[in-house]
Amino acid sequence: MTPRTKRIVGKSLVVTTIAVVATFGLSFTARLALQMPIDWLSWVECTFIPILIGMPVSAYIFTQSETIQDTCNKLEKSHAALTEAHDRLSFVTSHDPMTGLLSRATDLCQLHHAGEWIHGTDGQKPRRRGMRHTSSGRSGSLLFHQR
Repeated sequence: MTPRTKRIVGKSLVVTTIAVVATFGLSFTARLALQMPIDWLSWVECTFIPILIGMPVSAYIFTQSETIQDTCNKLEKSHAALTEAHDRLSFVTSHDPMTGLLSRATDLCQLHHAGEWIHGTDGQKPRRRGMRHTSSGRSGSLLFHQR
C-alpha cells in the first residue's frame, strides 16, 4: 500500500468511526427518549449504514483532496520553472553576451520610455516644469531637442 493510500484509508476510517459513534449516540438517545426498545436491528442500522455510506464517500473525498493537492504542488513547481526561464530569457535578450551589460536596443528603449515619462507623452501630465516644445507642438527628447 502506498503512503498516499494509507493516508486516505486512515482518514476515511476516522471519519467512518466518528459517523458510527454519532449515529449510535443520536439513535439510542432518541429511542430512549421516545421509550422505544433497542433491538438487534437498531445495532445493525447504527453500525452498517454509516460504514456503507461513510467509508466510500469519505475515501472519494479524500482521494480528490489528495489529487488536487498533488496538482497544486506540480503547478507551483511548473510556475517556478517558468518564472526562472522567463527571467533567464529576459536577461539574455536585454544584455550583451560578451560584456553582460545592457544591449544598445535595451538602452535606447529605456531612454525612450524615460523621455515619455518626463515629457508627459505617455498619456499622463508632464512631470517637469518648463518643458520646451518645438514649433510642431511636440515635446523634445530627454537627450536631443528637435527643432
